Amino acid sequence: MNIIFNGTGQDPKAYLNKDRATTGYQKADSTREVCSAGFALDISGTVTDNSAYAGHGRTAEEVMQKAGMEDITARRNYMAVMSNSVSDEDFAKLQEEGFHPGSTEIDTVVTIVDKIKAALLKGGTQVVGYTDTIDCESLARITGSESFARELQKQFAEQDIPLTEGNIEETVTTYEQLSSVSALNEDTIRYLVENQLDITPENIYFAIHAGAAGSGRTGQGYYRAGEMDGYYVKKPETVEYESLMPQIEQVIQEAGLSVDEESVSDAKWLIERGIPFNTDNLTKLHELEKMTFPVSEEDFLKAAAIAISDGRAVRNADLTAKESLLQQAVRIEEGTKELTDRDADRILISELPFQLKNLFAIHAESTGLEETADQSSSDSLQGAGMSADRLQARRYLEEVRLSMTVSANLKLLRSGFQIETAPMEELIRRLSEAGIQVDRELTGETDPVRAQEKAGWYRDSLQAAESLRRAPAAVAAQIESADTLEGAAQKSKAVRISMEKAGEKYEELMTAPRKDLGDSIKKAFQNVDDILADMGKELTEENRKTIRILGYNSMDMTEKNFERIRASEKLLQNITDNLRPGEVLSMIRKGINPLTMTLEDLYTYLTGQEQMPEEELASYSEFLYHLDQKKEISQEERDAYIGIYRLFRQIEKGDDAALGAVADTGRSETLENLLSAVRTAKKKHMDYKIGDGKEVIEAGDLTDSIIAQIERGFIHTRKEMHQAFTENDDPAADELAEGTPAEGEMAGGAENFRAAAASEEEIFRYLSDNGQPITADNLLVAGELLRAPAELFKGIRGFERGTQTTGKAKKDHADKTAREPSDEAGTDRISIEDLGEELLSGFTTQESAGKAYDRLADVLSEQIERQAFENTTDILDVRYLHSLCRQVGFLRSMAKEENYTLPLQINGELTAVNLTMIHKEGAESKVTISLETEALGKNAAEFSFGKMGLTGCSISQERRAAEKLSGEAELFRQMLSEEEIRAGDIHFITEETLDPAGYALKAGSGKEKGQTDAALYRVARTYISFIRQISRKESE
Repeated sequence: MNIIFNGTGQDPKAYLNKDRATTGYQKADSTREVCSAGFALDISGTVTDNSAYAGHGRTAEEVMQKAGMEDITARRNYMAVMSNSVSDEDFAKLQEEGFHPGSTEIDTVVTIVDKIKAALLKGGTQVVGYTDTIDCESLARITGSESFARELQKQFAEQDIPLTEGNIEETVTTYEQLSSVSALNEDTIRYLVENQLDITPENIYFAIHAGAAGSGRTGQGYYRAGEMDGYYVKKPETVEYESLMPQIEQVIQEAGLSVDEESVSDAKWLIERGIPFNTDNLTKLHELEKMTFPVSEEDFLKAAAIAISDGRAVRNADLTAKESLLQQAVRIEEGTKELTDRDADRILISELPFQLKNLFAIHAESTGLEETADQSSSDSLQGAGMSADRLQARRYLEEVRLSMTVSANLKLLRSGFQIETAPMEELIRRLSEAGIQVDRELTGETDPVRAQEKAGWYRDSLQAAESLRRAPAAVAAQIESADTLEGAAQKSKAVRISMEKAGEKYEELMTAPRKDLGDSIKKAFQNVDDILADMGKELTEENRKTIRILGYNSMDMTEKNFERIRASEKLLQNITDNLRPGEVLSMIRKGINPLTMTLEDLYTYLTGQEQMPEEELASYSEFLYHLDQKKEISQEERDAYIGIYRLFRQIEKGDDAALGAVADTGRSETLENLLSAVRTAKKKHMDYKIGDGKEVIEAGDLTDSIIAQIERGFIHTRKEMHQAFTENDDPAADELAEGTPAEGEMAGGAENFRAAAASEEEIFRYLSDNGQPITADNLLVAGELLRAPAELFKGIRGFERGTQTTGKAKKDHADKTAREPSDEAGTDRISIEDLGEELLSGFTTQESAGKAYDRLADVLSEQIERQAFENTTDILDVRYLHSLCRQVGFLRSMAKEENYTLPLQINGELTAVNLTMIHKEGAESKVTISLETEALGKNAAEFSFGKMGLTGCSISQERRAAEKLSGEAELFRQMLSEEEIRAGDIHFITEETLDPAGYALKAGSGKEKGQTDAALYRVARTYISFIRQISRKESE
C-alpha cells in the first residue's frame, strides 16, 4: 500500500477517508495531488484493506502517526533508504560527472543517481563494486555459508547496491527467520489474499499466526458483477457456477492466466471463501500456489536485493518480484518506444482495455509476422478515412511516447502508480506531472514553466557537448571562438551527417584515432613528422593531430593556419573537458544558459571559477591520495610534486611573487627556476619549504613523466596535474596506509552519505528551521557542531600555537615540510580570542552582526587554508582541516539566518556561545543564548520584549549556578539599564536535564525570517558579559 504525502500541503480526503473507523485506501492512480513537492512512503503490509471486510485495519489517525506526516521525517527516511541502495560506484560516477554528492540536496542527488543507474542499465553495463570492503571469504564467515555469500554478492551486484554492514545483517537475519517456514497452509494463504498483503517475509510470518487465530471464521464474500471493476455482489448461500463462468473466464483472462482447470478451481476457491474475486486476488493466489518453501537462497536474495534497490526493508521484500522499480521503468520506457500505430489499431479490434500491458502483449504477438496487403494499406489511412476512435488511440499512444522517460516512470512506480494497467488518459496526465516534478528537483525551480525551460537547457547543453566530442576532427577548422555552444554543435552535426552520407570514415575530434582508422591515417599522413620538423614543431600527438586537421580541410601548412587550428582544437578540448553534467547544472541553476554563450566566454567562465575553501581542500586531499598511490616515487619526489602543486595554486590565485623573483634575476621561467624562487622567497604566504624538484627534473628515467609534461607546457594548472596523477593510478592500489579512508569517502562519498543518513531527526529539523539545505555535509557538520561546538575553535587555535590537533601527523615528515618560524611570521594574524571579542562588539544590529561574522569566517578559512597548504602534507591532517573548513562555511550560512556560534574566552576558557534570533508568526521576536563554562556549567537563556519591558529566564543545570546568578540579578538589571533597556520579569531557574544543544534545537523549531530589533542584540551581548563577570567571581 502506498500513502502519498505532499511537502507543503495535502488533501487527506484524496488519499483516505478519515471518517471511517478503520483505514481505507484508493489505488494510487485515483489519488490527486495538492502540490508538487512531496514524497511517497510505502507501508505495504501494515494496513489491511477494507474494501470488502471492514474492521481489520488501524484507524487513519494511527496510520498517519505511524508513517509521519511531516516532510522532515520523510526526508530522513528517504535519505536512509538512498544510503542503503546507492553503491560506491554510483557516488564515484557522480563525482566523475562533476557533481558533489555531499553538498547537494537529497532530492537532486536522487534524481541524478536515478539517471546514472538507468543509463548503466540501458547500456547493459554491470559494475562490480571496486570499493567493496567485504571479500567473499569474510562474507562467508558473516553469513555462515559460502554459497549464500556468493549468491548475495551476485544479486547485490546485479542490482548495483552496496554490501554495507546493515544490508548484510538485515538480509541474513530475515533469511534465518524465513527458512523456518516449510509450507503455507490454507489459513495463511487466505489471510494474505483477503487482506491484500504483499508476499513478504514479514507478512508471511504475521499471516501464519493471524491466519491460525482466525481460521474458524467464515466469510460472507463478494465477487465481481458485470463490467465494472471493483463493483461486488454479495455471495449467495449457494453458487451456480455455470451462470458465472463467463465472468470467471473474463477475470482469468484479464489476470493474464489461461482458462484451465487450475485457474477455474482457484476462482471457485476465492468465491467459496468469501474473498473478493478480482484479478489482483486471483493473481496473488496463483503466485502463492507456485511458490515453494523453504524459499531457496537464490529466490530470497534476488527479492532482498530488489527490495533494497527499491528502498524497502528486506523484511518487506516481495518474494515474487522479478525486477526492481528501476528495471521496470527502463523496460516500460524501451517497450513503449517500440510500439507502433498498428499496435493501437489492433487493440481496438481486440476490444481489450487500452493499456500499455495489453499493447505490449499485442506488439509481442505481432513481431515477426508478415503484414497482408490489406493491413499495410489500412495502416496508411489518414484523416477522414480513419475512425475517431482510431485517431484518438494513435494520439494517446503518441502522447505517451513523447512524455515518457525513465525518471518519470520511476517516480510514478515509487508512488505506487501502476503504469502498465492505467487508463491512457490518466497515464498521460500522470506522466506529465511526474516529468514536471523531475525537472523541479533537477533545476531547483518551483515554477513549472521555468523548471521545464531550465531542464531543456540542461539536456540540450549535454547533447551539444557530446556532439562536439564525437564531431569529425575536421570541424576544428570551421568553428570560431565567437560561435555559441549551440552553433558549434550544429556545425559539428552538419559535418558529421555530411560525411556519414558520403560513406566516409572520420577521426573524432576529442578521442584517439579509432583502430579501424589507424592504418589509413598513417598512410595518408606518412610525412606528418617531416612537416612538423620543417615547421620547427615538437613531435607530439597533439601537433600531429593539428597537421591532420589541416590536411582534412586541404589548408596550407603555414604557421598561421597551424596556430589557428591548434588554438581552436585546444579551446574545444578545454570546453568539453570542463563542461561536465555537474558544471552544466550548476550554471543553469544560477540562470546561465551555456547554449547561448560564445565558446570564448564559456571557456573563460569554466576555467575562471574559483573554488570555495572547502572545495579546494577536498581537491588537495584527493591529489594527496593519488600521489600516495605512486608507490614507486621517493619521499623527495613526493615533496617535489607537492611543491609544484602549491606553486600552481599560488600562481592561479594571482600571487606573482615567484614569477617576479625569476624575472628580477633575468632567468627564464622554467619549472626549476620557479621552484627555486618559491624556496627562497620571504614574502607573505611563501615562507615555507618544499622538496627540491631539481633531482626529479634531472632524473633520466622521468623524460615522459608528469614533471616532463609540466616542463613542456602540457600541465600548467593544479587541475591538470591532478588529472595526470588520476589517469596514471595503479589500479591494484586501492587503499592508503592503515586507517586511511577510501577516495570516495574523502570526497564526501558513500560512507559519509550513510553516516549522514543516520543523523537524528532533530538534526534534519534543525537544518530546515534555519533555512539550510538538507545535504550529507550539512547533516554531518551540524551534528559535530551541536555535539562539541568549541572543538572547531580549539582546533584552529592549535595552529597558532604550533600544536598538532589530529595526533596523526608523521613527525619526521612534518619536520621536512613544516613552516619555518620567522620574525615576520604571524604578524598579520589575529587570535581566536581577539576575533571573538571583535565579533561580540559588532553585535549591535542585525546588519553589523552579519558583517562581523563574515569577517570571522574569512579569517578562520584563511588560517585553515594556510595550515593545509603550508604546514602539512599528511592526508589525514588535510582531511581533518577539510572538516574544519566545512564547519566554518556552515557557521557562515547559519549566521545569515541569525543563528550565531561565537568563540569567546570566559574566565580563561575558550568556549562556544550559541546565539539565535527567533521570529514566529503571531509572537514577539526573542533571542536565545546557550553555552557551557567550567564555573557555571551548562546554561541557557531566553529573552523577549513585552509590555513590561524585557522578560525572560536564565536556566542552569546546576542549582548552585542558578542561585549564584539569581543572587546577582540586580547586577544584570544594572547592566541592561546602561544599554537603555528596561528590565521586566526575569527568572533564574534550575533544570537538571538541561542540554544546551538540545535547548537550541527546541527553541529554534519553526522559526521564520524576520527583522530583529537591534535591542535584542544588545540584550544578548549584555547577558554574555553578565555570565563572564559571574564566572570570574565564581572562580576567585
